[in-house]
Amino acid sequence: MGSNLSVGDSMLAGSDAARADDLMHAFLDPEVAAVFCADGGYGSMRVLDLLDWDALAQVGPTPVIGFSDNTALLVNLWARLGWESIHGPHVAGALAEPLVHPEAVESLRRILFGPAGESRMVARHTTHPEASCSGAVLVGNLTMLAAVLPVLPPPEFSLILAVEDVNEAPYRVDRCLVQLHRSTR
Repeated sequence: MGSNLSVGDSMLAGSDAARADDLMHAFLDPEVAAVFCADGGYGSMRVLDLLDWDALAQVGPTPVIGFSDNTALLVNLWARLGWESIHGPHVAGALAEPLVHPEAVESLRRILFGPAGESRMVARHTTHPEASCSGAVLVGNLTMLAAVLPVLPPPEFSLILAVEDVNEAPYRVDRCLVQLHRSTR
């Protein structure tokens, strides 16, 4: 169904098939160490059914860095293949903008180039400083998580959910959170 939808290539970075082919080429190329999403990822859900998941399962994981609508790709790589991804800046925009905190850039550098196992998330602000939790962290755009998680098999372990979304009305945020909660029953 995905490639039969007509949106127009001018709104996306090429046809669905071309974008899926580009991703497959990057994932299957042993010389590619990581894939940085160039922009927000609108249309990333459209390529999911065009990826060769069996072929991807035969190669080692390739780190993918992105956020916003790219959450659809990141979560599917994790849920289907166990690939860990990085909820981080896009090449066009976030990396070029002075809004990116130097600490975040250094953290991304350590994750990509530092010794394995050095990446960790530390919350600097909490409403209950004495509270603690542990587990795998699932990070993504709230609207995209609510769209993709209900169609994927539920994880067999507890998750700590960290979400991002902007300019959403409170009732939409509530709807997405309720949808996520109902999908985990």
